[in-house]
Amino acid sequence: MNDQNRIDELEQALLDERRERDAAQRRAVTLSKNVDVWRKRAEDRTDRIRRLEAERDSLRGMRGWIRRTRRASSPTPVRVPSAETVQQESEVVSRLLPAIRCVTVVESSDLLTGVAVFDSVRYEPSVSLLEADVVLVDGRGLRALRAEDAAVVEQWAALDVRPPLIVTDDVPADLRARANGTINSTDVSGRFFDPKTWNPSRGSGHRDAESVGRSIVEVDDFGSVVAGPFDPTSTRSLELAANGTPFVETDLSVLSTDRLRRLGVAYRRFAFEHRHAELERLTKQLMLDTPPLRPRVAALLVSNRPEDAVAAIEQIGRQRYRPLELIVGCHGFSSALATNAISHVPTDIPVSVFEFSPELSLGQCLNECISTSGAHVIAKMDDDDHYGPSYLTDAVQSLEYSGVSIIGKATSYTYVESEDRTVLRRPGYEEILYNGSPTGATLVWARGVWERNPFPHRTIGEDYSFLRGARLLGEEVYVNARFEFVYRRRRSGNTWQAADELFTGGSGVGWDGDHPSNADVPDLDPMPP
Repeated sequence: MNDQNRIDELEQALLDERRERDAAQRRAVTLSKNVDVWRKRAEDRTDRIRRLEAERDSLRGMRGWIRRTRRASSPTPVRVPSAETVQQESEVVSRLLPAIRCVTVVESSDLLTGVAVFDSVRYEPSVSLLEADVVLVDGRGLRALRAEDAAVVEQWAALDVRPPLIVTDDVPADLRARANGTINSTDVSGRFFDPKTWNPSRGSGHRDAESVGRSIVEVDDFGSVVAGPFDPTSTRSLELAANGTPFVETDLSVLSTDRLRRLGVAYRRFAFEHRHAELERLTKQLMLDTPPLRPRVAALLVSNRPEDAVAAIEQIGRQRYRPLELIVGCHGFSSALATNAISHVPTDIPVSVFEFSPELSLGQCLNECISTSGAHVIAKMDDDDHYGPSYLTDAVQSLEYSGVSIIGKATSYTYVESEDRTVLRRPGYEEILYNGSPTGATLVWARGVWERNPFPHRTIGEDYSFLRGARLLGEEVYVNARFEFVYRRRRSGNTWQAADELFTGGSGVGWDGDHPSNADVPDLDPMPP
């Protein structure tokens, strides 16, 4: 064995040891009964890490530093928080724009929910109005202040140099005249909801059914359905839709369970798209120059089959989600073979292409591709599976409402070429936290997960090892609905060599033949007004 191979082995051993060390330290924080045992294990792992590093560094001195394609496999050591810090961090409300400080003198629940995406804080004497990026005032909030505090707000509003003041149309005229912008209070109603409140993984109920003026019907093998029209100006209607509850005005007896599931996905998609559109509109009314509210997604396609890579590139180019970038890794073939397909990708999707030697493992290629991107969310996509046009839209929304950092699909449609039929594999595992291994081709995760837990240097089972490492670091996995994806099981040439019975055994009914678009869910048509 030469020195370079030994360095590779040491790098992988270091990665595994650090994962185990971090897991042991986390257990020491959370499992008080066994705290001494886990601390001892963490100390033992630390000693072993030092010995491995010493051997690696002595070899590096003879052969130079490792190549860039391998450097990403040695993650930055993770700070292990104390039990108190873990509790504090779990209580912090996640915000999309934490760098923007919005001071509010507001009582409107809709406005408060909308500005929660910022670092928003309610005004009180200890809060400095001059340190805000924007100050938002509504009539009820102003009237709720003590007289001396209201006077401070009015004096601040009269200053020549101050942050922007945005008010609603029900504040006194003298304050409205000094404002930099006015929001119509009736226009805000029913626009915002908190996605974490309506989280299907935590069993959210329909406690506000009466407030939407509709009756909730429980349908066997599906769940709750609202019998009546959908009102997109109602916060409660949007909350129900965001929870995957369809609104049906026809006779429920004529709708199949599959149709109800598709309607639930369409309504949820609309609710979240509606929320983001309204948040973007609110930031403009607040006169804030903000980055995009939707996270940038990097679609990661590493392929060793040029004949499949071309179609896969074109398929990713049809994704509706934005902002999106495409990173293509040509594993063992020339990037020139993909040039024509790349030219058909929409111009608002940046494309990066890399060529990798066939000697490199798939895990190494994935790490190198990700290291070149600054995207907030990474989506691993295979070259021979079907991804519907709303696949990434649904995936990013799942990250938002589930509250976890990794999502995928457990229940999924699978086309079995040897039988020329599409089956529903692993039925019953949708919209839940999942302890098993989702289909590797459906993994979508927050970038921070990879930064602490890169892919191992292997070609088979790299996704399974990635998930195992993430779980050792305390991450949970959420599986979303079956739609917008079809896994293809070929007669031969599959990366995962397994019998077809593994995919058809215990499966549910799909459809005859290869018709992947059957898995797609169109947007609501017609779109609610």
